[in-house]
Amino acid sequence: METEHTHTILVVDDNPTNLRVMVDFLHSHGFRALTARSGSSALERAYHGKPDLILLDVQMPEMDGLETCQQLKASPNTQSIPVIFMTAMTDLNYKIEAFSLGAVDYIVKPFQFEEVLARVNTHLQIHTLTHHLERMVTTRTAELAESLQREQQLAQDLENALHKERELGQLKSQILRVVSHEFRTPLSVISQSSSILENFYPRLTDEKRQRNFVRIKEAVFAIDKLLADVSLINLNESRELEVSHTAHEWATLWSDLQRHLLMKLPQATRIQFDSAIGPLELVTDVMMLKHIVLQLAANALHYSEASVVVRCYQAEDWVVIDVTDRGIGVPTADQEQMFELFFRGSNIGGRRGLGVGLYLASSLAALLNGSIEVKSEQDRGSTFMLRIPIAP
Repeated sequence: METEHTHTILVVDDNPTNLRVMVDFLHSHGFRALTARSGSSALERAYHGKPDLILLDVQMPEMDGLETCQQLKASPNTQSIPVIFMTAMTDLNYKIEAFSLGAVDYIVKPFQFEEVLARVNTHLQIHTLTHHLERMVTTRTAELAESLQREQQLAQDLENALHKERELGQLKSQILRVVSHEFRTPLSVISQSSSILENFYPRLTDEKRQRNFVRIKEAVFAIDKLLADVSLINLNESRELEVSHTAHEWATLWSDLQRHLLMKLPQATRIQFDSAIGPLELVTDVMMLKHIVLQLAANALHYSEASVVVRCYQAEDWVVIDVTDRGIGVPTADQEQMFELFFRGSNIGGRRGLGVGLYLASSLAALLNGSIEVKSEQDRGSTFMLRIPIAP
């Protein structure tokens, strides 16, 4: 039965008789043997054959064993292969030089084959154990590096969460301060107008009665919008807003959107609607879309005394809704910040507001995979262009 070779040994000797004897001995003990009869051929066989151990004769013509060993140890491809010198020289200085060049052992000629076998097995075991330990160290190092990376990521995630929690806490405190301040005005308006209507209704002209009813309606809208905006800000900053895309026939959706604005906005009679979209199915979150357009339309009415135009049209795979006013416009210096939370333009004068409408409109548009662009000129008006994909 053929013996299974578990290790490969390269035997280097310029003497063919010595070479054959050593190869026969190695084969008889289960080793696979490669042979080379010169230093240069030994380098080539070691590179391509990748032996587990090299038995290297010292005294060879052209390139001797010492130089061959030196070149083997200089190459990254062969430097880890253990080298055992085969030599008849017993001089101590010679042995020291051999070890200094990277040899792991030496065998003195004439050979005692039991000694050869013992030394070969010993260094093969050492080499195998060394490689095993290196693999274990490499694996463990990689595991530790991965574990450290996970720990660092967890620490970073925790730090980010704490930072976000602090930001949310500060934001809620700021909202509470601003909202409590903003509530006073519409509540005061409701109180004053309802008191006038209650106490002086018979003596009021129809115009004054209507004016007080409008003031109450506007104040109620302001409070309702304020509460809705604060709720949306909290959900958006907490990343709890969920998008629900559903398919809608555009003509029906456009009519529904108009009714929504007319019902919600106290001054909606100043809005002119225009649609240039034919039959179309839009897949989007309708509630979010309504809120975006409501914010843009409310903003336009708030900063313009003239009529506001809400127009829609299709641009390739997008539905575009323009909201155009002829109001105070946005100064060029303010336009980079106009979608930031609580930002208010430098030219708003005494107009009240929370500074959240454009922030919410922009945030919700992003959730719908859309965007809002603006063209504005101070004292000439603004056009806000909402772009949302026909299908997400």
